[in-house]
Parts: sequence; structure tokens; C-alpha cells
Amino acid sequence: ICFNSIVSLKASGANNYLWNNGLGTNDSVSFVANDTVTIILKGTDINNCSNYDTINIIVYPLPIVKINPANDSVCYGNNITLIASGATTYLWNESLGNNDTVTTNPLFDNKTFIVTGTDNNNCSNIAISNITVNPLPIITISISDDSLCLGDSITIIAKGATSYSWNNSPSNNDTIIVSPNVNTTYIVTGTDNNG
Repeated sequence: ICFNSIVSLKASGANNYLWNNGLGTNDSVSFVANDTVTIILKGTDINNCSNYDTINIIVYPLPIVKINPANDSVCYGNNITLIASGATTYLWNESLGNNDTVTTNPLFDNKTFIVTGTDNNNCSNIAISNITVNPLPIITISISDDSLCLGDSITIIAKGATSYSWNNSPSNNDTIIVSPNVNTTYIVTGTDNNG
């Protein structure tokens, strides 16, 4: 049996019974097995004649199941890949299937993922991964003027993040000064400290 399982034993063939290990004198006993143990039963009939029976209870340890990452954070709307180890077969909550490696759907809320791992002795244990979903930064752009003449410059300032990447500029600063020759769309990608 597996560690911490309940063992139920039923005696027959006598009138009175005595179990070792302090299990009492009833014909039926139950106990939680945490170690391999030998159970000895003494049965006595109405003539006060006794005999014995023995059963060996072999206790297997539970698998040590892990999830990598055990705790992590992702940005709103991103996926995360979870890898289970320590067992032979796996079953995930959230309908993620029974592979050792799973990739979640886009995450929009904090989630707790639980995997049940079962080993070759049919013993099972669980592992838990808590994933925090960070909100996306709110990026705003301000400009010194919304129109300009050919040859003029305009200042564009981005706010709301820690680092920036512009589509039409090699700069990664929050402020760029540009002199476009044609109508141009500027897009900035802002990244905060949560990635």
C-alpha cells in the first residue's frame, strides 16, 4: 500500500481475537500505515485453544512531485509552460491533460495549478504552482504639436512604463525628437518592471 493509507483487516475462524501493535480485540480493525509492518493476530476458540495468523503490510513512499516553476508571474494575456516531475503519470487541474509538460491558455487572472503524479507503485502525490498575472502597463504618448511643416521637428514623449521601443526610431528613451518628411505613425512599446 501507499504511505498514509488506511488498512482494514477482518479476522475469522475463532471466537476471540487479539491483535498486536495495540490494535485491540475486535474482529475488524483499521489503521493508518506509515511504515512497513507485520501484523500478528491471535485467535482463541470456545475451548480456549489459540492459533495465529500473520500479514506483512509493505508501505511504499509517496512520489515527490514537483512543478517547475512552482511560483511565477506572467503578464496579462500571456501563456506559461509548466513542467511536472517526480512521477510516472500526471493529471492536471484546469483541464490541462495528462502530459508532464503543459502550456496554459492565455492567463487573465491569478491561477493555482495542481498536478497529481502517480508512480509505478500506484502511489500518488500532488504539487502546486501559483501563478500571478501582472496587469499590462498603460502607455500614453504626448506630442509637442500635432502638425508640423516639412523640415520641422516634433517631440514625442511616452509615459507609463520603464523602458521603451519605438517602431520608427532606434532610441529606447521615453522621449524622441523626429523630423518626418511624410505623414508617419509612431508606435511605442512600453515594458514595466514585471516584464
